[in-house]
Amino acid sequence: MVEDSAAVRRLRAAVELLAMPGDSALARAGVGRPDALAVEFDEAYTFFVSSLSALPDEAQLAALQRLDQQLQIMSDPDLRSKWTAEAMKTDGDWEDLRALARAALTAFSW
Repeated sequence: MVEDSAAVRRLRAAVELLAMPGDSALARAGVGRPDALAVEFDEAYTFFVSSLSALPDEAQLAALQRLDQQLQIMSDPDLRSKWTAEAMKTDGDWEDLRALARAALTAFSW
């Protein structure tokens, strides 16, 4: 079990945003650009990993890794069109990302 800490709370908030529909996520985060959500997840994930005193269980770690991998795939410079508010609502990769975020929330019982 992962201990409650500032790093865990920040990661949970970042994952929750990625699980939300596009407009809701942007409004809740107070940002206008989807890439801000990806940057926040990346920073929160890095902070989480660097502050671990014990590893999460295998399912939790795998869920975070799948979410991170999907963001990396979507961050290909040739896929810039995915990083618009409209794409967040209509692009299948965003649906996949939201499903992965929901799976991570479930894995951590958040």
